[in-house]
Amino acid sequence: MVGLPQVAQLLKALFPPQVAAVVIAVLIVLMAPLWLKQVRVRQVRGAMRTAARAPSKQERAAAIEAAFERAQRAPERLSTLAEEAHKLELVHAWDRAIGLLEQVPGQAAEVRRLRGLRAPTPRPTYTHPLAAASAIRELVEAGMVEEARLRLAEARAKFPTDPDLAELAARVHGAPAA
Repeated sequence: MVGLPQVAQLLKALFPPQVAAVVIAVLIVLMAPLWLKQVRVRQVRGAMRTAARAPSKQERAAAIEAAFERAQRAPERLSTLAEEAHKLELVHAWDRAIGLLEQVPGQAAEVRRLRGLRAPTPRPTYTHPLAAASAIRELVEAGMVEEARLRLAEARAKFPTDPDLAELAARVHGAPAA
């Protein structure tokens, strides 16, 4: 059986310290741009989430502006910014990101994909109050409170005496709007 000291000696024989240092340095140089790219994408996401949580319009505008500065017209970052703006229902930021992305050559397919996110989806017709309650709970958990309120109103009109929907109405109407 080979122990850890034998493995270390084998590696030392195959890769002398000078060679190992060069290999590690080359790997760092090759990986640094990929790492930096991911950091920038995360910064854009973070700035958009900060914008969504901002208590005032001025703070929200400042956070959105910071996200656009971090995106630096890079297609991947603008795409991430548009996706986050869509998720967080920041329509003006989404429009601006799409506009900037349209100006980047070769991004037509990505713009079409992002525009598809905003395509209206038909509202489901609930055949049972439990199905409606389940779908509405999922919307609330996803942070889509306004959509949940709209669907709840439709479900309550269809099933006015359902106690689950009545209980859910109290929770949804008490939830802060996104």
